[in-house]
Amino acid sequence: MSMIHVFISLKITDNTARSALFALQKRMGMPAVTHLKRWDVWELEMDGSLNEAETCVKNWVGNTALFMNPNKHHCRIQPAAAPILTTTAPPDFCQSSGSIFVYDREDGHGEAVLHTLQSKPAPSLSLTRLLHGVWWDITVDGTAENIKNTLDALALTTHRSSGLFANPHYQNVRVYTRS
Repeated sequence: MSMIHVFISLKITDNTARSALFALQKRMGMPAVTHLKRWDVWELEMDGSLNEAETCVKNWVGNTALFMNPNKHHCRIQPAAAPILTTTAPPDFCQSSGSIFVYDREDGHGEAVLHTLQSKPAPSLSLTRLLHGVWWDITVDGTAENIKNTLDALALTTHRSSGLFANPHYQNVRVYTRS
């Protein structure tokens, strides 16, 4: 089994991230949150060697419109040692205090992409699993304990003034902090 992660961000200013940062700082009274970046994340698990899997995923990303529009998105494709949900730290390229990964329990878009990719021919490879979600890269000023507590408080929406990133009724969330 080989695992590839695809991180996609906008080339232009991400107004969703700007709005979320404004809400955190001004509406929710969290000035310690100083920076926010958003990535769409795709985790693809495939049979075959890592080099074959990475080549296949690069081909899919570059030659289909399933993952991104190259005119408005940046893409980072990287092999992964472990699934996102089992890792304990954000990826190396994230320079923040920590991250929040949010994914839908039933992801119709992800299932549609999985079905489409499984029907495409790939040399000696088969796509066995796909996970799609949103990665929020967050910088918080403070001590390590304060950062962890802040990220935990932000992750799951429990009230109009508490939490922001995941709806507990249909989404799961995972919080990562930099050690």
